[in-house]
Amino acid sequence: MRDVNEIILCEASEKGKVVVNHCLNKGCRINTLKLEKLLIIIHGMMLAHHKKPFFKNSIVPTKNGLRIPEVDRDFIINVISFDKKFDEQIAFLDREWEMTEYIINTYGKMDTFELDTEFGLKQLNNKLLNEQHLCKAIVDGYLAYEFGKRFDVDFHLATEGRYL
Repeated sequence: MRDVNEIILCEASEKGKVVVNHCLNKGCRINTLKLEKLLIIIHGMMLAHHKKPFFKNSIVPTKNGLRIPEVDRDFIINVISFDKKFDEQIAFLDREWEMTEYIINTYGKMDTFELDTEFGLKQLNNKLLNEQHLCKAIVDGYLAYEFGKRFDVDFHLATEGRYL
């Protein structure tokens, strides 16, 4: 019997369909690269705030930035832009939906370069990529965007943001 607190993690591509649909509903242009950036940011925020991943796939550093190979494979035809909605096969948990809504409302109008810059995702290529580095980069970018300056992310994570 499965524990009710256990989360069944979905593929990033399935979560990506919901993210694409939400972006299109909000009038945000989105392509495969931007989808990957948004998924990575949501994933990092979920890890930082809820200590639970957003999807089960690996994020890999490449010479072209952080990538999710399954998303590349499944959405390769949408390099220019998504122009139609997908049939959604999954439902988000409330906290996943709230985080997705927040990220798209706040950052959805940014392009991939702006997302990379805002969250320091390019710099992660030069580090050993792990959950801790990803959380730090995402939370640091979020705090810089929200408050206009960089914070001590180690302190923020250690105190679970109680100092704000």
